[in-house]
Amino acid sequence: MANEKRPARMIPAKDVLEGRWTGDGYPFRYVVVWHSKELVARYRNQMMDTVLSAVEVLEGRGWELVSVDEAVSLACLRRITPGARPPLPQR
Repeated sequence: MANEKRPARMIPAKDVLEGRWTGDGYPFRYVVVWHSKELVARYRNQMMDTVLSAVEVLEGRGWELVSVDEAVSLACLRRITPGARPPLPQR
């Protein structure tokens, strides 16, 4: 067991958007989605869009956003545990 490789906790946003990482079968509850390029001022909007788009994809697959860093170059997500949240109030 000590020699088994653990799955990565940091997932490139591009892998999520291109369907290479779905989170299906991922053994941990928390994961970080990040943009793989260094933060450069002229690319900041593109990086934020890439990271947040990946978050939106994963929200549809049972994950929720926990936090983002100040530059929105990485986001921490948590797998939603069925039954962990009370139902939303009915209007």
